[in-house]
Amino acid sequence: MAYKVILSLKATSDIEDAFEYYASKSLQALKNLDKEIDTAYNIISHNPHYKIKYKNVVGFPLKKFPYLLLYTIDELEETVLIYAVFNTHLNPSKYPKS
Repeated sequence: MAYKVILSLKATSDIEDAFEYYASKSLQALKNLDKEIDTAYNIISHNPHYKIKYKNVVGFPLKKFPYLLLYTIDELEETVLIYAVFNTHLNPSKYPKS
């Protein structure tokens, strides 16, 4: 059974920032990022137990882009809350807090 993937406002903002950046680089890069994020949602919804990063926070890396989807899992509601999409090229001190 698939889990429902929910984006927080911060995650939505992070994704919009990434789209803005890659749109300024090339339309193909933007399309590739969009496709990879959709693929990540699909994978996470079917198997959310990827790799625990800290306590109950799971980190799922994108394959071709420097982003890490950080989320928590609600087993009872069968939902995944993506609370941040972290650019791994940033300083680690900027790592979002859950």
